[in-house]
Amino acid sequence: MTRTERLPVLFILGPSGSGKSSLGEWLQQDYGYWHLEIDQRDVPELERIRAVRLASEWETFLHRGDPVPLGTTLRTWTTDRGFAGVVLSFSSLRCLSVIQIESLRTHGIHAVILYGTIEDCIGAFLSRERQRPYPLDKEHWLRFNEATHREFGRPEFTSYRVDAFVSGVHRERSTILVEVLKRVSS
Repeated sequence: MTRTERLPVLFILGPSGSGKSSLGEWLQQDYGYWHLEIDQRDVPELERIRAVRLASEWETFLHRGDPVPLGTTLRTWTTDRGFAGVVLSFSSLRCLSVIQIESLRTHGIHAVILYGTIEDCIGAFLSRERQRPYPLDKEHWLRFNEATHREFGRPEFTSYRVDAFVSGVHRERSTILVEVLKRVSS
């Protein structure tokens, strides 16, 4: 297996406020990963996928269940840019099925779901939103995240979930990084 074939690829999923973007940034800062943030406010997911020129590979994965072109392209680009791995943080609206996550895993692409109670996620979301000029509110979180939160809370997703909170606050950076990197290396 070549260096490119071994290169870590990680998808971060979860409700808004769980810390997906922060985790991607930490992996970039601390471990030399390339962070592609697919979750950007007011930019539809497919537009972000197109912006990073992955539309056909993404569609092949979503609609045909084949992650090979996606993984190959991501690994090639990451190797060409000299990064240690690549991490994609997705919109809170993106909910992959267990079958899709397992399909990724069998091709060396890992997925983690950052997760917490509804109260913890809403609290973190509102805290972040207060920093913005036009903050979103709790009703927005509930309208766009409640279904995803409920879906990822189902028992079949347990092995992919990483607890993002402890006692109502985000877990320490180093603790989450260690847990996520263990999963990527397994």
